Amino acid sequence: MSKPHIIIIGSGWAGFYLAGYLSLTLYTITIISPRRTSAYTPLLASAACGLFNFYLAEEPIRSKTRKCRFLKANVTSISFPSKTIHCAPAFEDTNDPITNQNFDLNYDYLILAPGCIPNTFSTPGVQENALFMKNVSDAMATRKLLFDLLEKASLPTCPVARKKELLHIAIVGGGPTGVEITAELDDLAYRELMDLYPEVAPYLYISIYDVAPHTLGNYERKLYEYANERLVRRHVAVETGTRIEKVDETAL
Repeated sequence: MSKPHIIIIGSGWAGFYLAGYLSLTLYTITIISPRRTSAYTPLLASAACGLFNFYLAEEPIRSKTRKCRFLKANVTSISFPSKTIHCAPAFEDTNDPITNQNFDLNYDYLILAPGCIPNTFSTPGVQENALFMKNVSDAMATRKLLFDLLEKASLPTCPVARKKELLHIAIVGGGPTGVEITAELDDLAYRELMDLYPEVAPYLYISIYDVAPHTLGNYERKLYEYANERLVRRHVAVETGTRIEKVDETAL
């Protein structure tokens, strides 16, 4: 008799760790996700700032010790009456016919843990002009852009006014991730960049914005007051009570 088939949609904290606790002797388990790794979200800011290698901020779904089946795909629809999910392969290369062939899978139990996407609050220009911090790919893009900007600012043809424009880093969102990456960037500026980029590091300027009256709004008062005090002491511009109305290529 075949074992019941559990399909888990999503490879984030919930889906990935649930798969590790379910018994493979009792169930057949399939994880479906467009990402072949699971990110350690609290470590993304440190990885983006170059404090350690990116591989430390994620764990592969496939493992010699984890015998779950993994399919790199998106679930496009679910038929609950027939217990069937409809899937599309999740690859950037659409020229290969195999990546355009959708498929169906049957299940006995379905677990929905797809996670979420960053909330842009429908602010014009955010999707096109901002960076996000949701996975390792985002962290890699952030690090690349940061050091590209430092190199541009280091060029002998770059005037001081342009250096200041290039090296103004605006963080939108005063939650744990926003505060963490702000602190990590500030540490990077004063502990590393002063030695690596002594001519331009002093122009690095960090600001953090949040619509709430203070950062870390979901935490107790003692904590958010301490966080705000530390950011101000680091010469970070804390712009709370501020709503971002538009983002373009050069400005908020």
